[in-house]
Amino acid sequence: MIKSSILADFFKLVAAFVIVWAVFTLVADYIPGFSNVEFKKSSESLGISIENEERIGDLILEMYLADKTIVSNTTLDSGLLVIYNRLMEGLEESKYEIKFYVVESEMVNAMTFPGGNVVINTSLIEFSDSPEEFAAVVAHEIGHTELRHVIDRMAAEVGMTVLVSLITGGDATVIHEAIGAFISNAFSRSQESEADLFGMELLERSHIDPKSIGQFFERLNESNLGFGERLELLMSHPHNNSRLESSLQYQIEEGFSSRPLPLDWNRIKASL
Repeated sequence: MIKSSILADFFKLVAAFVIVWAVFTLVADYIPGFSNVEFKKSSESLGISIENEERIGDLILEMYLADKTIVSNTTLDSGLLVIYNRLMEGLEESKYEIKFYVVESEMVNAMTFPGGNVVINTSLIEFSDSPEEFAAVVAHEIGHTELRHVIDRMAAEVGMTVLVSLITGGDATVIHEAIGAFISNAFSRSQESEADLFGMELLERSHIDPKSIGQFFERLNESNLGFGERLELLMSHPHNNSRLESSLQYQIEEGFSSRPLPLDWNRIKASL
């Protein structure tokens, strides 16, 4: 009887903790400026320069790619260059030198590293129905870079001591620690929403239909590759349906005209 009582109290405590944490997460993301207070304090007020961010990014990327299979061939590389050039036209000016790396992976994903390095999984290319869908995902990742979400998140997760060590050429243990923290921690919901908006604006300036990102999320839902909508409260990423709705509500400027990317997408996918 005592054991049952203790067990019941334990579950009540866990349930209470989950509810408090969930409410805090939800409130933090919807109070203007609250969810990113620490992030902004980390990179901006502590003066992490673009040059130092690039140094950190190069160190982490080198170790991350050490056990990955990098995919590169003429068909793929030339196709990515077309997409890259179109997005750079829309970006117009950047403090970063954006770079793409394609790696073999069954996960439909892309990951933005500090300093403008974007790692693209082969499965993302294979899953994307068109070059425009793929460009929409990449535009979102570029948004994380340009808005400095990547280095902000690292500063908050690993702390300035580790970042300073990385800037000065930190040892393997420090780099591994940084990679672990970087990969295991997601962007906040507000940061994801900001990157979504940045990406759609970039697509529009690049003469790519901003609705392409919505089409991507819709197909993710159809393929059951996103987490369930009921879990959104407990997750850092907005649910695919929320992001789909945001893309549908995005107001395209009058006079916008899209220009199809001149690529044989099926041929590019076949080259992987």
